Amino acid sequence: MKKNSFVIMPFGKSETEKSVSKAIFAKIASVAAKKGLLCRRADDVLKPGNVIKEVVRDCHSADIVIADLTDQNPNVFYELGVRHSLRAGTILITQKVESVPFDLRGSRLIQYGTSFVDMDAFLNDLEQALDQLLQQDPPEPDSPVLELISRFDADRGALQERVESLCADLERERYRNDALMASQDSLAERVSALQKSLDGLTAEQRNAVLAAAKDTYYEELRASAPKHATRRSVDPKSVFVLMPFRGEFDDVYLVIKDALESCNLAAFRADEIAKPGRITDQIMEAISGSRLVIADLTGNNPNVLWELGYAQALGVPTLIINQNVEESPFDVAEVRQIVYDRGRLTADLRPRLRAAVQAIVFPNATESS
Repeated sequence: MKKNSFVIMPFGKSETEKSVSKAIFAKIASVAAKKGLLCRRADDVLKPGNVIKEVVRDCHSADIVIADLTDQNPNVFYELGVRHSLRAGTILITQKVESVPFDLRGSRLIQYGTSFVDMDAFLNDLEQALDQLLQQDPPEPDSPVLELISRFDADRGALQERVESLCADLERERYRNDALMASQDSLAERVSALQKSLDGLTAEQRNAVLAAAKDTYYEELRASAPKHATRRSVDPKSVFVLMPFRGEFDDVYLVIKDALESCNLAAFRADEIAKPGRITDQIMEAISGSRLVIADLTGNNPNVLWELGYAQALGVPTLIINQNVEESPFDVAEVRQIVYDRGRLTADLRPRLRAAVQAIVFPNATESS
């Protein structure tokens, strides 16, 4: 059976940009075909249905993903974040290395130009990169996410921590089953006991326990992936905020912090992490360990989009806010967002944000405890 590749790249807005994009894709596809790979991109999806769901499925199922980071297209970065959390085997390309955001500056990049000489050199580099990936079985970790995961404990220990995390979630919802905690013989028995405890709940209780899951489709993807990101211990009071680190967002962040404090929750951003270490690793750990992630998509910042894609694929509950929802990339355009006005942060954003947070974190209570 042929292996397949999936290309995530900007399609262009003007007719000229669209033509250039198709020409570059055709060059990439020709190299992939030379290596015996099927090759497609999102606009090849002709059948009716949820395009976003198809794109996410392709990001997960493709043996190799080639991501073009040129021009910091927000959809590309969101899809790349999803891919990075699910599977290895990704090649990053760009026309301008200096435009790559800091989340990915430590990754290997293949640069290309549109002249004949530059394009020939790029296709040669791409062919070599494909050769290296095809020789790896399974592919070596090639993303900040998977590099971090590779330093985690053995699979058995990771699975045990996952089960313990699920048990902690059940306890916070006051529906932990004593029989589950008593079953310690093996991981298989503990997983079986967890399933039985869910089956034994009423429909209302089951809905309460599962209310934290944002998208069951992502759960199915993670369950079928051979190696993937897994949430470790979660701080029930912690909320990680994704937003550009520019002064114009400081007042927005202060309102977010105030709204969360009124819910007995604590907000923090990546620039507030004081301990030494690689910032991308720290961001991924912060997302994984948080009860909730709030993402401000104003301006379609590529770092924010990549981190949001990672968080949603990991299954972390997410809440999106935005000043200009009309500019949202299509990958998240259908996701409910809180639209806010900079001139009415305290009067408008704070109460709406507080209500949304309470609905996610405290689904069975009108006020936080």
